[in-house]
Amino acid sequence: MSELKFHFLNVGHGDCTIIQFPSGRNMIIDINNAKSLDEDEQKELLESVGLSYSEYTLQRKLQEAFRTNLTSIYEFAQEKKRTLPTPIDPIDYIKDLNIQSFFRYVQTHPDMDHMSGLYRLHSQEEIKIENFWDTENDKVQDFNGHGGRLYDARDWDEYQKLRVSESNPKALFYYRGNQNSYYTEDGITILSPTKELVDKSNEKKDYNKLSYVLLIEYAGNKVVLGGDADKEVWEEIISDENLKEQLKNVVVLKASHHGRDSCFHEEAVKLMAPQWTVCSVGKKPENDAHNQYKKHTKNKVLSTRFRGNITLTLRSDGTGSIDWTDNKEE
Repeated sequence: MSELKFHFLNVGHGDCTIIQFPSGRNMIIDINNAKSLDEDEQKELLESVGLSYSEYTLQRKLQEAFRTNLTSIYEFAQEKKRTLPTPIDPIDYIKDLNIQSFFRYVQTHPDMDHMSGLYRLHSQEEIKIENFWDTENDKVQDFNGHGGRLYDARDWDEYQKLRVSESNPKALFYYRGNQNSYYTEDGITILSPTKELVDKSNEKKDYNKLSYVLLIEYAGNKVVLGGDADKEVWEEIISDENLKEQLKNVVVLKASHHGRDSCFHEEAVKLMAPQWTVCSVGKKPENDAHNQYKKHTKNKVLSTRFRGNITLTLRSDGTGSIDWTDNKEE
């Protein structure tokens, strides 16, 4: 029996999804290998599992004073018998899957938390990429990320190199309505962007509006991958009656922009009525849409931040299963 398998990876503040198709083709959507967290994120994470950030920082200060090994927030949580899965290295994960090449790499949009590790993936580890999907964006990178985090300029340089490559990989700029037998054979439909959305994104310097949004169908099951698409993008998608029909009854929705409220479109999510919603990072108290997604999700809303890696398997007989690293109940 053949299978389609999705790996939604716990890569900290960022995104990385690996897809293994029945055709034998491998696909990766974005990459992030920045495990570092700023002070606000550390505080937020610890408080989310009922731990004191001040107690953690005091322990670190004592360790520094006595020159002992410093405890990470994940180790601190484990000491306190709390569950906080440690982010993984996506490239190590790829090696564990014995993947040596990707038929396609999709760069949803040009934000660094979606391409951190690209240089190591392609140039250092020499993992082959045959096709590189990108958008005709005009973004200029300053390398200051979320919370002031600095990113590696080599990843941006690698991105610039790949997006103009003519072979090995071949840079491709696909938009809604384009057709290519390779990706249609893999059940992929491009929901967004359109060329008009790309132009608007460049004009407004708002690059979430040109994010790829993909629908993948297999054996009667549908998976929607939302990238960082915002409410305006979802509004544009469901204004198309044909797409609106295709979006009904989804097995898994990967929530847009890490599950943030700013990208939650209730009508679209209600239409999809996913059995499961997956958030890369997810459940951040100040700007999170966990409860809104939960209202229209038949089973659970799963966050990689708290569940670890999440895998979805769809089989040729129409059945499927979903699992995650940490199997605790809410």
